[in-house]
Amino acid sequence: MLVVDDEPTIRAALTRYFSRQGFDVVAVPDGHQALAHLLGDGPAPDVVVCDFRMPECSGADVYARVEGARPELADRFVFSSGDVTADDNRAFLGRVRCPMLQKPFELAQLREVVDRIAPPG
Repeated sequence: MLVVDDEPTIRAALTRYFSRQGFDVVAVPDGHQALAHLLGDGPAPDVVVCDFRMPECSGADVYARVEGARPELADRFVFSSGDVTADDNRAFLGRVRCPMLQKPFELAQLREVVDRIAPPG
């Protein structure tokens, strides 16, 4: 699992929670580092939990680059945002059909979405 969020407390909480659930978690603070991980030679994550609004390189920017370079990863994204109703968020989600969770969200809610993308086992 790759966790991408510019908020250290969210990164730490998601890393701790999913590590305890048995996931191998890599957490990065920005879209540039996410792209380095996703477009690099290492193993692809089963799920990418990505903040939608980040400085310099947004979740939409990360998705667009990954969709073009590694389209097989495009259906592995889960986005989170403090404003899921913004017009640009809705337009983006209508195009890509990835789940987006409103911050703050319950960890169990995120786990349900993650399990749909990468079923346990």
